[in-house]
Amino acid sequence: MPNAYCLLLPSSVPRTILHVDMDAFYASVEQRDNPALRGKPVIVGGGWGGEHSRGVVMAASYEARKFGVKSAMPEMQARRLCPQGVFVRGRMDVYSAVSHQLREILTTFTPDIQAISIDEAFLDATGVMHAHASGLALGGAIKLAVRRDLQLNCTVGVSDNKFLAKLASDLYKPDGLGELREADAPARLAPMPVTVLMGVGPKAAASLARRDLRTVADLRAWLDARDDAQVIREMGEHALAWRRQCLGQDDRPVRERDEAKSIGKERTFGEDVAAPEVLRATVLGQVEETTRRLRAAGLKCRGLTLKLRTPDFRTYSRSAMLENPTDETTRVWQAAEPLLATWLSQHPGPLRLIGVALHDLTSTGQLELFGADPKPGRVDAAADAIAAKFGKGSIRRAGAIERDRNRRP
Repeated sequence: MPNAYCLLLPSSVPRTILHVDMDAFYASVEQRDNPALRGKPVIVGGGWGGEHSRGVVMAASYEARKFGVKSAMPEMQARRLCPQGVFVRGRMDVYSAVSHQLREILTTFTPDIQAISIDEAFLDATGVMHAHASGLALGGAIKLAVRRDLQLNCTVGVSDNKFLAKLASDLYKPDGLGELREADAPARLAPMPVTVLMGVGPKAAASLARRDLRTVADLRAWLDARDDAQVIREMGEHALAWRRQCLGQDDRPVRERDEAKSIGKERTFGEDVAAPEVLRATVLGQVEETTRRLRAAGLKCRGLTLKLRTPDFRTYSRSAMLENPTDETTRVWQAAEPLLATWLSQHPGPLRLIGVALHDLTSTGQLELFGADPKPGRVDAAADAIAAKFGKGSIRRAGAIERDRNRRP
């Protein structure tokens, strides 16, 4: 591209990274669109079956969070914690549209954006800081634009890197604006729990606690007393990243999110299901939907995983790899069906949840050796066209119809 130009910045120019995070996104959109919900404990999601429903919470407003309600919580638990909560059916099409609007707003400030979910993104503003007094000034301008154009609040964290920018936005939520620079990070991080570090979840935190390492200062002292070889031997290679994070260091670039690692669909049943024909129809419908999404994204999968959860909340998975990457519904179903049949023959009891995930994704640009039968592709393309015009429920394989007959209204 002979007419393309780029701005080359000296390596000594400090980076300015921002993390923009929408506040209680789904619930805030519902409160925005329905003034009667403002100020009330709004809970998005749920199974819509009353007090005994088996659904899960997608999101909760800050009013609901005061009662301990949070996302991914079973609806029954949310109802017990917040009996006055207002349950609202999620509208993913609306949330996706608002997310697209947010992206358009952010691109007016910098083209270097990495969306990490539907409601948050990193921005690398290093190349545009000549137009702004400071990172905080830029963050304030972004907040004003989001509020003006979307009538929603967001929190913006500012730093030299992604780790600290994300931490800053977490610290200043909701509707906040804060800065945490690398030079100040060691002192600021020291008294914080180790869970502020990337990769330190509940299991890792429990493991560290058994070593009496509960704060970042504790962990840093332990790491400083050992060389890399000792750290790897005693705690694993991941602890080397923690060494740098304890100092507030992170050199990961801001870039477009990598291709999706998987495409999945799962369903929590209103009542535990043991009938093989219902489970089979459910999985077939999930294969239809996930392969349709696969084709829409221009991807093929090489593997699939069946997720199964029993009434006692134990979760199991069964996986299979395909001989060649595919986006064809029939071929994926041919791999999923025996996984399900084997499970049912060995575990005839009921299931609380069942799901399908397609993984090891690759671009459809790769051609299979000796080619492939074009007929299945034409059938899928025709089905996709009908679904796009009349809705995804307008056409489905006969075996999947049983799923809808058994779905609670």
